[in-house]
Amino acid sequence: MAAQLHKVQVARRNVAQIEKGQALSRTGRAAIIALIGAVLVAIVIGSSANSIENATGLILLGIIGYALLVTGIVLLVISLVNGS
Repeated sequence: MAAQLHKVQVARRNVAQIEKGQALSRTGRAAIIALIGAVLVAIVIGSSANSIENATGLILLGIIGYALLVTGIVLLVISLVNGS
């Protein structure tokens, strides 16, 4: 009986460690998404549009970058709140 209880306790510890690892990987993915968004926004801010086509592309790139940045930050906050 004690051996079975020990196996259950070990299994619970293993599951807890796996869940903690997944939470860290979620945090890492959220940080990467935010970083990609920040880079796209920085590219848009640093660029100058010479024509309407370039301006349209930069506007779309800026919107996508800003959306990724906000999404990454929100996911990062959610994963940090759930992890603690």
